[in-house]
Amino acid sequence: MEQAVAALGGARWGFGAYLALAAGGTLLASVLSWHLVERPAMRLKDIGRARPAAPRHADGAAGAPAAAADQALARAGTAAP
Repeated sequence: MEQAVAALGGARWGFGAYLALAAGGTLLASVLSWHLVERPAMRLKDIGRARPAAPRHADGAAGAPAAAADQALARAGTAAP
């Protein structure tokens, strides 16, 4: 980006203006890259891959192991530390 700013004559206004133009152009390029290329590509990465089912626990409850452990403690009449 700095080379493009220099080639277009951005350096003639001083280092501060050159730095601001280069930083602004870099920010603009990165935002456009994210919205036009990277985010759509991230949406495509899981196409054709099945989502894994929630794990089943010994008591038949689906969900996170911590939730199942809290339920087991609640049935036993004790509280989690």
